[in-house]
Amino acid sequence: MSNKLKEISYKLGLTKENRIELSDVMYETATVVDKDYEEEEDNLPLGTALDNMALGIAMSENEKYNVTFKGEKTHFSFDDEELFEMYKVGDIVTIGYKEKNKITSNYVPPNLNEKVDIETEFAGYQFVNVQKE
Repeated sequence: MSNKLKEISYKLGLTKENRIELSDVMYETATVVDKDYEEEEDNLPLGTALDNMALGIAMSENEKYNVTFKGEKTHFSFDDEELFEMYKVGDIVTIGYKEKNKITSNYVPPNLNEKVDIETEFAGYQFVNVQKE
């Protein structure tokens, strides 16, 4: 791309690029603060007429096994039967997580040859693992 085209693109705001970077794994002590089981629900059957023959279609929602972990910095909630069965409210655990940062890069005039990082914004946490203490 020519410098003139880069300059026009820059002035139009078309040259910014975003990427997500993850930190190394970090650990935090957390507590199981909530567990909630939601039974499978069967909705009313829907009837369909086909050549004087009625077909019933039953719809159902899957069971939900919600478990929530809360630490000083992090808060994770999952619909996971294995975690639900493994932990009880009040259990102390170690959460492994990574911090996500959104990095914005762009040209900084008069240098239109190479983009540089111009902004870093915290974008949340990514769960890695959990272990009972």
